[in-house]
Amino acid sequence: VWRLLGLLRPEGRDLTMVLLFAVGVGIFSLATPIAAMAVVNSIALISVGQQLAVVCGMLFLALALASFLKYQQGVVVEYIQRRVFVRVAADLAYRLPRVDLRAFDRQNGPELVNRFFDVLTVQKASATLLLDGVTSMQEGFLDQVGLGNRDTLPTVLVDNVIYQNWLRGEFGAPDVPQAQELGRDLLRAQT
Repeated sequence: VWRLLGLLRPEGRDLTMVLLFAVGVGIFSLATPIAAMAVVNSIALISVGQQLAVVCGMLFLALALASFLKYQQGVVVEYIQRRVFVRVAADLAYRLPRVDLRAFDRQNGPELVNRFFDVLTVQKASATLLLDGVTSMQEGFLDQVGLGNRDTLPTVLVDNVIYQNWLRGEFGAPDVPQAQELGRDLLRAQT
């Protein structure tokens, strides 16, 4: 673990960029549930027209930005992988000719040199950790605040549409003061 951290220490600025890109992707990805809720609300309130087009356009823009940031995140991780590989290869090229040949009496020489190729495995694992690990942390955070369950959103949206239509049937409109004041209590009393 300490060697991996030592290899990644010079990449601090780029690792910060990867983290910032991941946060940006997470924020822009939240546009989908927010837009879906806005679409359902506009349909429930029968005000579809121009609002629906604006919401869909903003959703497209947010998802396009999220895709661009995810791409940039992958590019930065790829550059980090290349630089780590070059540093390790240069270190091997520097150390290998200077090895005391008596060291190979105790250890198998080719086996020691083959450890260099373990760097490739570590690089792929670290790339996966950088790209998917941050996303997993964000999903865990959203789960802790109650937004992480992907099945929750459709249920909330359907309940909202049914409730808005029930208010419309009981009070004539869901936004009249009587509906806002008495709606939940009346619904609880009927169920």
